[in-house]
Amino acid sequence: QQRTVVYQYRRDALEGENSVYGLVRDFICQTVEDVAAFHCPRRTIGAGEFQKVVHALHQITGLPTHVIEQSGCNKTDSEALIKDLSNYLLEQYDLYRGRGDQDMVRQAEKWLLLEIIDQSWKQHMLNIDHLKEGISFRSWGNKNPLIEYKREAFDMFKEMMAGIRLDVVRHIFHLNAERFNQQELEAKRERELEAIRMVSSETTTDSEPEIRSGPKVGRNDVCPCGSGRKYKKCCEK
Repeated sequence: QQRTVVYQYRRDALEGENSVYGLVRDFICQTVEDVAAFHCPRRTIGAGEFQKVVHALHQITGLPTHVIEQSGCNKTDSEALIKDLSNYLLEQYDLYRGRGDQDMVRQAEKWLLLEIIDQSWKQHMLNIDHLKEGISFRSWGNKNPLIEYKREAFDMFKEMMAGIRLDVVRHIFHLNAERFNQQELEAKRERELEAIRMVSSETTTDSEPEIRSGPKVGRNDVCPCGSGRKYKKCCEK
């Protein structure tokens, strides 16, 4: 089920401009919800809670705190705040997309999405393997290892997805599409793959058995070393 969700995100990123654009917009809105839910657990917002939300979004997007504060967002109701901040950041995202070369921006966003999703999924698979290795010890505490495994794996998945959304939004607002070089990045990936192939080839070569170049020597034959003794009493030892 987790793989299905992640692969759907990858397909959306691969399908084209509209899919990437919609995915990034969804990530922006969900990230605002995550930040607001963490700092404002109640419907009514305090002054300190609002400042924490603004500071968190400043760290993510790089937008100045005073600019976010003056965006006209609601400062007392959490649901209204989420809606106002989401609309504001979506406007800022559209402004960013309109400034650079459109084709270059699309390619940069597509590569960025795939890179973050793939790296996060690989790390999640490693974390799942580590969880499997130690989950059996939960039975010592009168807990069902299978139930504990499913629960913790789901929690880890939710953390991974939140991390993907956060990383995408952070990089999108700091992305300099003019410096994006797809050919250079693809060449770097190819070099990494070639290095892996070389290591694999060396390992295979080292593990291959030695092939005898001459005829097989019988145990009772004269030893080929020239000693005049039988092979079984000379070099075979």
